[in-house]
Amino acid sequence: MEVRTELTIPDQIRDRIEATYEERFEGEEPDAWQKLFVDMTGDVFALKQKALQSSNIWSVALEDAEGVQTRLDDQPTVSVVLCQSMDPSHAIFLDGSAEAFEKERFQLPLAQKIHKNVVRVPRHLFDTVKPVPAFDRYLHGTQTLGLVEEQAIQVEGLKDGIRLRWSTEVGVSIAKDSSRSEE
Repeated sequence: MEVRTELTIPDQIRDRIEATYEERFEGEEPDAWQKLFVDMTGDVFALKQKALQSSNIWSVALEDAEGVQTRLDDQPTVSVVLCQSMDPSHAIFLDGSAEAFEKERFQLPLAQKIHKNVVRVPRHLFDTVKPVPAFDRYLHGTQTLGLVEEQAIQVEGLKDGIRLRWSTEVGVSIAKDSSRSEE
């Protein structure tokens, strides 16, 4: 590959554009580009293998902890279970389904409803997270309750000025309170 230290404009522009798109063969690229290509190809292959392994029904399931199977992001999150209402004995979930809590046994229908109504919110948006004991058996990691009232989601422990909103078109969105005065 020809290396240039000077370029005459506009006379040499066409030549440089064509050189940019011409086919190159292995070993013709600079060493740094070749290393970057190998690194990126390896990362893509690793992600594909992780996806295949996680979706293979014949392989042994990995521990069901956040970040183990499907999370490609290292950012810590909080599982927020969206409900219309909740008391110690039962919950009405965002989708309108209701389920009573039984302390003595695992309830598959309840687990399914919790997981269908859970969203992950970045942990850095919280000062504190108040876990819900009724969800402990069904969710691993940090979790809390989000009560949906119209388009607002009430969640205890969010940092000042952070609001969560709900819409059927977008789902959960994060808003910063612009009316809050800076101290």
